[in-house]
Amino acid sequence: MKRIIFLSDFLFHSPDREASYHRWIMDLLEPAVKSVIGKPIIDFVNLTNDHGERFNRDYFYELSDINNVTDGYYSYDMKKINKKSWKYFFSFINTEDFILGVELGIDLRQVLTNNKIIFINFWFHSFHLFDDMFLMLNTNNMELYSRIKKYQIPTAKFELYTTIVTKLLKEQAQKVAIDNNSCLFIGQTFQDKSVEKSGVFLNISHFGKRLDQLSKEYSTIYYIPHPAVAKERNVEIESFIKEHPYIKKLENIPTYVLLSSSKVEKVIGISSSVLYEAQFFNKEIEYLYQPLFDIDGSFGLNTFISVYNDYLNPAFWCEILKDFFRINYNRKDDILFDKRISVFRSVANSYHGYRWLDPYMKMVDKTNGLNTQIKNLANYVNESTKKINNLETEVCRLASEKSSLCIYRKLKKGNVVIRYLFGIPIFKRIKSEHYKKIYILGIPVCSIEK
Repeated sequence: MKRIIFLSDFLFHSPDREASYHRWIMDLLEPAVKSVIGKPIIDFVNLTNDHGERFNRDYFYELSDINNVTDGYYSYDMKKINKKSWKYFFSFINTEDFILGVELGIDLRQVLTNNKIIFINFWFHSFHLFDDMFLMLNTNNMELYSRIKKYQIPTAKFELYTTIVTKLLKEQAQKVAIDNNSCLFIGQTFQDKSVEKSGVFLNISHFGKRLDQLSKEYSTIYYIPHPAVAKERNVEIESFIKEHPYIKKLENIPTYVLLSSSKVEKVIGISSSVLYEAQFFNKEIEYLYQPLFDIDGSFGLNTFISVYNDYLNPAFWCEILKDFFRINYNRKDDILFDKRISVFRSVANSYHGYRWLDPYMKMVDKTNGLNTQIKNLANYVNESTKKINNLETEVCRLASEKSSLCIYRKLKKGNVVIRYLFGIPIFKRIKSEHYKKIYILGIPVCSIEK
């Protein structure tokens, strides 16, 4: 192999879209990779073909007479992408290139495989309860699959961390206000590629028949919207829930609290990764469409192996890349990274449901909440001061009017000012260099310490 290249799924997302162009993952992997093979990880978008051109996504689609392509979540049709487009794509890479991908979809994986280009594809793992967010690895090469398999996380580790969480959430889970013998429906984002079927993005409303059957087995079916769209209104989903009284929408209850509850018997979804986690909480699960991945299964184009942080160390890449590149065996840095909590979570600022469990993020959220309260209190004081000033101005205006109905006088003694209307003290201000207190009709309305 001559080059090691980072490739993103340009079919679905533009490389210019920072949110889905995970170059930062390659930045974390590169010290270990470069230590082993002495080569940097090259961005596909920085390559030039024989004509000196860089890859242009719009031009790729235009060659297939496809226009107005969106930057993100583009719902492409593989049948409409012709040979001209793929010939253009393969003018940038060939069989002597080793691809490191992040979230390469099944279509792009199939194209690379058909053209005998070897890849390792990284994806954020569906399990979110370890000390850090981690990756799972997928490849189209049987030998690479066997090597990666040696680093697979044992099932017992998933079980242990799930048990820890259930113990931590035991009290909340017992108090959660849901019915016994319940079923959870895990919602997803409205434009998730994994829920697309024949150009239609599936949601709960597409599974009425199956939900009618489940309603006879379970007391209540609870619908949990995806956190990213929890505040967005979807008329189709809301109408469907109203038409089915056995379905109730749950909000502001952490998913892991619900999964820890013995009141929940079954968890269903279209293709949500939460179902993968739910099985470790001893819940019965059912995919209404299909799981997005085959995790830790036998070799296949959609099989991903669970690996925890080993890919940050040269020893891993020495084993993985041998026979593909010339390996530097004279290194003395097999371990660059040992343990640190939430490296990937912190860099990506992606906590999923774990944010509610992470001690540091709980402290951050609590601090932010206190700051918001302080800000609101300061705004209240400012608004109260404005009202008092306005009232004082109005009182003075009334006092200046020579009316038999308005008898006003002002008394000042030391640091105390009292204003009377018809002999009634309506305003009192006590002021010093340390504080200021104001009373209206004997009621304290403002107290400010300087």
